[in-house]
Amino acid sequence: EAKKLLANALASGDDANAVPVAEPVVETPPAASTNVTMPKKYREIVITTIGLKPTDFTPTGVPQVSAAVLKKLAGKNLFGEDDEAVWGTAFEFFGKGEEGKRACRAIGALAAVGQVDATITNFLVPLQALVDKNNRIHCSLNLNTETGRLSSRRPNLQNQPALEKDQYKIRDAFIAEEGNTFIVADYGQLELRILAHISNCTSMIDAFRQGGCFHSRTAV
Repeated sequence: EAKKLLANALASGDDANAVPVAEPVVETPPAASTNVTMPKKYREIVITTIGLKPTDFTPTGVPQVSAAVLKKLAGKNLFGEDDEAVWGTAFEFFGKGEEGKRACRAIGALAAVGQVDATITNFLVPLQALVDKNNRIHCSLNLNTETGRLSSRRPNLQNQPALEKDQYKIRDAFIAEEGNTFIVADYGQLELRILAHISNCTSMIDAFRQGGCFHSRTAV
């Protein structure tokens, strides 16, 4: 709901009083008896905009309030010392000073709430729903993908938070059974290495022996 209000605010352009939105809200008084149906009353709520210019738009022309847009408005390092803060574009719009700082911190908090909500929805809830009676998770692996690579589902264990972005330690929920150990391996450019071996291509083999990224060599 907060994002919807912000989107309405962004949609107005420069005029702080432009495009007022009137939305009927149902107000149902408590009934005196469970068998009595009370008439519905409507009251009008007018949402006025604040005139904040939108920076990004959806393909249909609606102002975006994605995480990236909110971070641009808010800035970064907002909740520590002021001299470490880099205020976003909302800082100047709200008159700089303390008012601008409060606005940036409020938008930054909204972005943080969205990140927490996405973590719960995309990771925590699906994992908890698919735990078996032994508190283990068994995903399904798809072998016949168009790219030839493995993919997984229910849950998609290949789409867990990256190590450097795992702010809420989702990866720590995966614990090997007693006597077992997790082995994490990332094979760099594996398909191309197999191709070089099977084709016995001298230039490819030499490139891999010299190191570096083969894709970068191809791009040049």
